[in-house]
Amino acid sequence: MPPGCLLARSTNPVGALARVFSGLQGWLSFRASEQKFEMTVHHVAETHLPLLALAIWDIEPQAIEKQMDLLLKNPDFARVTIYTSTGKVFMRGNKESLSRVQAVRLDIPAPQISHGSVGTLELVLDKSSLHAELLRNIVIAVLEILVLGLVLLFAVATILKRDLEYPLHEL
Repeated sequence: MPPGCLLARSTNPVGALARVFSGLQGWLSFRASEQKFEMTVHHVAETHLPLLALAIWDIEPQAIEKQMDLLLKNPDFARVTIYTSTGKVFMRGNKESLSRVQAVRLDIPAPQISHGSVGTLELVLDKSSLHAELLRNIVIAVLEILVLGLVLLFAVATILKRDLEYPLHEL
């Protein structure tokens, strides 16, 4: 069997392994992005909800809007909406995201009462930032595999050239 055919057959499992590695890295990247979003929502619940509760309780629309602007600085959120228990609605962000929403709703607890709420905070996830990060990670993984493949190809070509060319010089 010619060395080229033998080489081609031996690299097929390497290619399959590279595709499996690329798929695994893509899945892990997606899971990391999802966990990052969950951590962001948890952070919002710990830091922004108490401040929003006080602003709604004291009827301070400027403070509410400032908190919403701070939330929108996070690239994970496309839109922030607050529904107060009195019926007032505050909305900031991309209104075009209404059709393709993945929203998280959090109750805003009353500041001085152990139970009850003064409103609801709705955070709409910006899928474009998640997709851009996932695409960037997949492109990096593919480039890593291509560079590794080129290095291996160069090494194998050098070895084959040395093993096939130099014995012919001795004849």
